[in-house]
Amino acid sequence: MAVKNPTTINLIVGRQERTIFINSILYAEVQDKLCTIHLTKNETLSVFLSIASLAALLPEKAFLRASRNCLVALQYIQCIDETDIILFNADRIPYSRRRKTSVYQAFQEYLSSKTFSEKSTA
Repeated sequence: MAVKNPTTINLIVGRQERTIFINSILYAEVQDKLCTIHLTKNETLSVFLSIASLAALLPEKAFLRASRNCLVALQYIQCIDETDIILFNADRIPYSRRRKTSVYQAFQEYLSSKTFSEKSTA
């Protein structure tokens, strides 16, 4: 039986398997078949993995596809301007113009669900 809300993923980093907490992932980008995963404590991991394979491991509602080669964690987005997604650590992630509507929509849905869940727990 598959786990619906996993909290960790296992990846091969170097030659060792490593467990990574999903909520520690800021964003991931792929360049030349190498996926660089940026974590919350200024740590990066490099693994040979496609962005589609990584997206399949992560919860769908927790990450948005900013461009063909980049996934961003919704919980770490501070704001979105005309060309970039700005994270709380001040990193700027450019998003593709084709995905502008879906980027805004995913962020709005995330904010709405977060607000709803905060009201229901209060």
